[in-house]
Amino acid sequence: MEFRIARDEFLRGVNIVHNVAIIKGTKPILSHLLFQAKDNRIYLYGTDLEIGIKAEAEAQILKEGSICLSAKMISDILRELPSESEVHFVLEEKNQVKITCGEICFHLLGLQAEEFPPFPQYDSGEMVSIPSNTLREMILKIGITVPMIEQKHLSAPNGALLEITEEFMEMMGTDGHRLSYIKKPGVKGLKNKVKVIFPKKSMNELKRILDDTVNVENISAGFFENQIIFKIGTTELFSRLLETYFPNIRAKIISENDKILTINRHVFRQAVKRVSLFTEEKEKYIMLQLGKGILHFSSQNLGIGDAEDQFPVEYNGPSLEIGFNSSFILDILNILGGDTIVMEMSDHESHGVIREPDNRDYLYVIMPIKLYDEEF
Repeated sequence: MEFRIARDEFLRGVNIVHNVAIIKGTKPILSHLLFQAKDNRIYLYGTDLEIGIKAEAEAQILKEGSICLSAKMISDILRELPSESEVHFVLEEKNQVKITCGEICFHLLGLQAEEFPPFPQYDSGEMVSIPSNTLREMILKIGITVPMIEQKHLSAPNGALLEITEEFMEMMGTDGHRLSYIKKPGVKGLKNKVKVIFPKKSMNELKRILDDTVNVENISAGFFENQIIFKIGTTELFSRLLETYFPNIRAKIISENDKILTINRHVFRQAVKRVSLFTEEKEKYIMLQLGKGILHFSSQNLGIGDAEDQFPVEYNGPSLEIGFNSSFILDILNILGGDTIVMEMSDHESHGVIREPDNRDYLYVIMPIKLYDEEF
């Protein structure tokens, strides 16, 4: 195995796949990446057995072959090489690789390619097309409410519910204290309805790839038994699906509140940030007091002090006092892009809703502090 490749192109390919490698684990092969040289391309593979990513990089192949190398070491080596340089890669005896770049030379021990777990085979004819920006937006807006670790006591899986038909795409997530819901147009040509739980780690990896991919308007998606597959340009992501319970949260989504405010997002965000400086470390509790024409904020930390702020709003209804986690409010205010948001509330024991004006296709639902021991 021997090839020459631009350092920047090689590093780009490694960066796509190396995140899923398990640096410390019981199976040494999972801390490695598989490299295959053929057809003037390098094919790179990384997996933790739950997620697998395949990428490509252009290269001058002098001799075909394959080898597994430590994900951390090859990534560290390439980052330290000069930008816009050329790398000469040679597989020598006993799985040793020689990597040279000008006067720089490394020798790195690898593992045999046969030890690397096989990637699943699939029928590309069963794939459907999804706009990449649509999927990226769905992951961005739902991901903030999906925990990395399953919260069984709150019936909160570490994944988002994804439903797809020809009429609509829906994604929902919850961590037990808040939930989010988004709806987008459906997928034409879909033969069967899709209803799966998409793991949080896989969502993060897919969004990372989408963020780094340019000039790809649509991606291909396939749903095969307990796996979901995405093809983004020349990159492929394989993910196992979660086989667990997802709570029925639609009642919270369709419910309506009678206290509705239209608020300047920037002013709201700054007020919450200021007052949250004096919240307790764990709960980040702030109190909102809604009155005629005024939204008042307050917080207290017994060991430090307290804070207050307020600003005028268009509201003439009954007064309300309700507490929320300030971090949860800031999460959604940082994601929404418009100048104004709508906040809906009912009473001090009921959930609040934050959404964009004239849009109920994306909803962020947050429970008051006092109800943290309740489930959605």
